[in-house]
Amino acid sequence: QMSPLLLLVTVKESVQASPSDRICSPRNRTGLSFQTAYKGMDFWLLWACQFAVFGAGVATNQNLALILETTGHDSASSLGVALFALTSALSRIVVGILSDKYQAYFTRFHWLTAGAFCAMIGQFLVSLMDLTGIMAGTCLMGLSFGSFYTIIVPMVNEMYGNLEFGKMMGAQMSCQAPAALLIVCHLLPAVYRNAAGGKELCEGRGCFQTSFLLLTVLNAVGLAAAVVLQVRNSDSLPVTRLNEARSSKGFSS
Repeated sequence: QMSPLLLLVTVKESVQASPSDRICSPRNRTGLSFQTAYKGMDFWLLWACQFAVFGAGVATNQNLALILETTGHDSASSLGVALFALTSALSRIVVGILSDKYQAYFTRFHWLTAGAFCAMIGQFLVSLMDLTGIMAGTCLMGLSFGSFYTIIVPMVNEMYGNLEFGKMMGAQMSCQAPAALLIVCHLLPAVYRNAAGGKELCEGRGCFQTSFLLLTVLNAVGLAAAVVLQVRNSDSLPVTRLNEARSSKGFSS
């Protein structure tokens, strides 16, 4: 009987002996180049959808305690933050499992659209600025925020292949920087200062209501981008369309 240590060494040597069988081998990398991908409409539709959902999610999570405080619900701030974290974590697990198991019936593009819809409704509920609406909106935003992190990685891989996957993901996730800059650093503070009317602290619905109504509109745009992306890729993916175009070009020549 082979010892466990010897078995591990044997397996390691056998893997090293056949580099052509490795999934991450350069010769097995296929797909679109980054230069080709970012010139396509699909790339920017996905980027816009992420911009809306991630930007709104970060704005909600980082300002939740202050939102509840200005509306007179200081004691619920810890509960709200915990609710966002819990729903975000659970959605990553559940959506990851379901999107793999039922991909033939409900694709990742459907999950993307569902997440964008939850984000839009969540922002609208928060804009109501009552305790029930804020908590319900926070729950939906957590679900949307978490599911996006699970869906986006395999989706980019399926759409564009693994030829330059690192560049693709880096460019897609770069949406978080302008989203944080524009929404968290400019939009929310500007609305808050205007509602405060020169006072140091703002109180009442007006402190954040306009901001979250605008974020509702932003997420409606993100939802529209997700729907268009889903329709465009219902029959084929960008990497498939490129391969078909190359094949037809080679055949015609």
